[in-house]
Parts: sequence; C-alpha cells; structure tokens
Amino acid sequence: MSNSFEERKNIFLNILIQTWSLKNASISYLTMQDIGRINGFSADETSLYFNNLSNILTSLLDNINANQEFNDDFEQLSFSKKISYLIKIKIEKLAKMNCIIENLIRCASHPINHPHCVKALYHDVDFMIKKAGDRSTDFSYYTKRGVLYGIYVATLVHFNYHKNISATFDFVDHRLNDVKKIPIIKGFMKHVFDSIINFSGKR
Repeated sequence: MSNSFEERKNIFLNILIQTWSLKNASISYLTMQDIGRINGFSADETSLYFNNLSNILTSLLDNINANQEFNDDFEQLSFSKKISYLIKIKIEKLAKMNCIIENLIRCASHPINHPHCVKALYHDVDFMIKKAGDRSTDFSYYTKRGVLYGIYVATLVHFNYHKNISATFDFVDHRLNDVKKIPIIKGFMKHVFDSIINFSGKR
C-alpha cells in the first residue's frame, strides 16, 4: 500500500465511524473484520490496525478528544465544571454522528462486547479526569473514575432515550450535583454511627 500506517489506520477509523453512524440495528454486532472486508481491507490489515473492539472504540473516542476545542476560560473552571463541560461537548459531538450513540449502547449491551466497551469508556473517563486537572494517586483515583464512569454511561443512555441535548445537559448537571452531596452524607452517617457507638458504650 502506498499510504503510511497512520494514514491507512485513519481511513479505516473513518469507515468505522461512518458505519456505526448508520441506523441499522445489526450494525453494532459487525466485527471489525467484517467491516474491513466489506470496505476492501484484508484480515491482516484489520487485525494490525485494531486487534479488538476496545481498541476500535478507544480510537474513535480518542479521535474526538484530539479534535476538541476548549474555551479560553476552561482552566479557570472548578473541577466539577470542567467535567461537566467535557461530558457535554463529548455528547454534542457524538450526537452529530447520527445513530452512533444508539449503536454504542446496543453494542455494549451484548455480553460478548460488554468488557470491551467498559474498557474503552473507562479510558475516556480517565482522559476527562486528567484533562480536568486531577492528578490524585490515592484511593480517590479509583473512586473518582468509578463515579464518573457511572455518570458518563447514564448520560449516554439518557440522550439515547430522550434525543434531547438540553435535557441531557441538565441531567449531567443534576448528577454531578448529586456527587457533591456524597461528602455531606458521609459526614452525617459518620456522626450518626459515632453517636450510636458512644450511646452503646455508656450503657
């Protein structure tokens, strides 16, 4: 082939994006070999470019991340506001790809594909948290990613069901506000627990 590896890889990725953007209930279950074969790529090429589904999804999301434009005041935003902004622009870009969110969700719901989709979406969550400026290395490293993963997936499902950007953005803000309440609830429960222990010790 005359094109370089990266050029061929980008061509294949663009074909995948176009394929996944089609409104076709069965398209999500097409393997990369099938998509490659349909579009003239050999099995060796498809295996070389993307050796599993998680690499395909990760490359798709990385491609979107690489082309994101950020407002000048992004760095001045709080961590929560940065996360809100990052999720919203991701949903906005995916929504412009026709049925790609619907196909991603349908793909993730298939037992064979689920681990690959989790891995790719977790990778995207990691990108958002790092972009928002978090560099934690303690236990919160995992809790933040676990919580945001849940919000991210719920947001994709919400948009897929309602097909309404404005309502989905409100949903994101409500979920992030719920997360802010966790330390308060934890503090209250600790107070209750300590009170029970103290009361029991006095009996």
